[in-house]
Amino acid sequence: MPEFAPLWHKAVMDASEAFHFFKQFPWLETFMRQIPQPLVRKMVSNLASLFLLTDMVREKVDQVQADLVDNKKPDGQRTIFHDFFTNDSLIPEERTPESLAAEGVGIVSAGSITVAHTLSVISYHIIANPDILSKLRDELARSLPTDRSPPKWGRLKQLPYLSAVIQEGLSLAYCELYLTVATLFAPGRFNFELFETGIEDVEVAHDFFNASQSVHSKGIRVKVS
Repeated sequence: MPEFAPLWHKAVMDASEAFHFFKQFPWLETFMRQIPQPLVRKMVSNLASLFLLTDMVREKVDQVQADLVDNKKPDGQRTIFHDFFTNDSLIPEERTPESLAAEGVGIVSAGSITVAHTLSVISYHIIANPDILSKLRDELARSLPTDRSPPKWGRLKQLPYLSAVIQEGLSLAYCELYLTVATLFAPGRFNFELFETGIEDVEVAHDFFNASQSVHSKGIRVKVS
């Protein structure tokens, strides 16, 4: 799915790195937006990624606003922007497209990078430690459906070893973590081998508002078979 492309993760992380810069120079975003985007990308690539992320959210905000004006029902799932626009308890300044786009960027960033970072760290340690992988697969083999249907979170959170793995990683976004770890490391589905990846690709080296590995790291890379 395009939404899960590597570009999405890069845009959010580059935006996180740029937050510190914009905090000191808040006028810079307005100035940079006056410059043609192709030139911005050549000058400062991480700022271009920040604008890309903001524009994606703003496009969604504008679509929701237009649908509400036309009394049109949403084509897909109702979003938080529908509630923001129709919430009379918010002052008008907090319901402008600009304000909602900024809120959306914050929510998307917080909900994606935190879970992605946690899953990356958990996955690295599982793959790097065969004993952990073996114990996890043994437990999942006894507990998951044999027809490879999606596992149920209610069942997964009752598994002691899987729960220990998740707790050791970080007590965050339980549902996503349980479902993803169980699906990836269930026996008979995938085999993983770390590829040119070490502990230095997992440890936090920078505080870009979000935790980040070294800027020189190529990320956690694996061979899948």
